[in-house]
Amino acid sequence: MINFEHYRIFCTVCEAGGISKAAEQMFVSQPAVTSAIKHLENQLSVKLFYRTQRGVVLTNEGELLYSYVKDSCKKLSEGEEKLVAVANLHGGLLHAGASDMTLKFFLMDYLSKLRANYPEVSLRVTNAPTPQTIRSLKEGRIDIGFVSGPLEQDKDIKYVPVRPVRDIVICGEKYFDLADKARSFDELRQYPFIMLTKDTSTRSFTDSYMSKCGANICPEIELATSDLIVEFAAQCMGLAFVAEDFALPAINNGRLREIKLTAPFPERAFYMVTMENHPLPPSVKLLISYIRSDIEKSNKNMP
Repeated sequence: MINFEHYRIFCTVCEAGGISKAAEQMFVSQPAVTSAIKHLENQLSVKLFYRTQRGVVLTNEGELLYSYVKDSCKKLSEGEEKLVAVANLHGGLLHAGASDMTLKFFLMDYLSKLRANYPEVSLRVTNAPTPQTIRSLKEGRIDIGFVSGPLEQDKDIKYVPVRPVRDIVICGEKYFDLADKARSFDELRQYPFIMLTKDTSTRSFTDSYMSKCGANICPEIELATSDLIVEFAAQCMGLAFVAEDFALPAINNGRLREIKLTAPFPERAFYMVTMENHPLPPSVKLLISYIRSDIEKSNKNMP
């Protein structure tokens, strides 16, 4: 089997017009180039060059061979250069998937930092609910996912909690009197409710917890995004279950109030998910390093 490096040397000699010039360009000795050409000629049983006073000239057989291998050598060199660039983060692709909540309140800042520091890395972000993001990860359509818990454990997936999440009940001005003390689910079930659709991890979480508490609240309005839920609640269309992050701006400006619960929702988390034992692109490794660094700093600052 012919060593492909011999073809590369052959192409370099063709383009340089001589053995010595090719050796200089490749930073090897002239005898090494001569030996490679002779080895190639012996294996192919043809003469590839005529020696002249000005250098070397391709034989007919050499010209035929060069017409076929020059593009392959060029593509190989381009591929090697591209690979080095990706490894050094001068190119490449970061393909991430995230739910609305994790994208808005966690991942966005890290993507901005990566884009600022490494503008040549291409970003591709898929925004979808947690179950769909997990499915995309398992099917190889994304390299890393950011989702909200709770999650069903899967031995093929690595889960890393990266940030806590608190779920609350909110209301608009019409229902502000309900925020004067802690309320039970039984007290609130008589009012209209706004919730996320059932294809989200947040809806699954709220339904599961209310079931454990013996409550069965059927929403009057189901919406696809938490931002819409906040707006509907502010318009007094009903009480709403929502992650606190979405509601905080409207709570701080007085449009909404939190209704405290006698049995508050347990805290859950955002998770960074990757496939176990799958190699990760350099850009994804860099993103993970940013996140881990912040987690370590946060843990050091905890009392």
